[in-house]
Amino acid sequence: VAPSGEFIRYLRRTPPTSEPQQQKRRRPAFSHAELFAGIGGFRVALESASGGADVATGVMACEKDPHARAIYQANWPGAPICESVEELETLPRCDVLTAGFPCQPFTEQVGSGG
Repeated sequence: VAPSGEFIRYLRRTPPTSEPQQQKRRRPAFSHAELFAGIGGFRVALESASGGADVATGVMACEKDPHARAIYQANWPGAPICESVEELETLPRCDVLTAGFPCQPFTEQVGSGG
């Protein structure tokens, strides 16, 4: 079952801060590319942990699973996403490159009662 938009919105919530809003300074944006992106968990984490920095959109994501890719595209419309790392001849320039590990070993254990 694919996570809903509600779950993504929950993940994006920022924790409360004691710092007054007017004292917050925005940090410069940084660029981010994702391999094996899934539904964008690393992107959500970077956005949450960035301390107000703007995660650059439009760098690149790559995800083979069509359902996960559809959720990623729904959450970040217009973000370039490719289907397979085998399509990539080079990686784009970016400040941060993340890559998710396969979850199949874990999900197969759940299905087999392990």
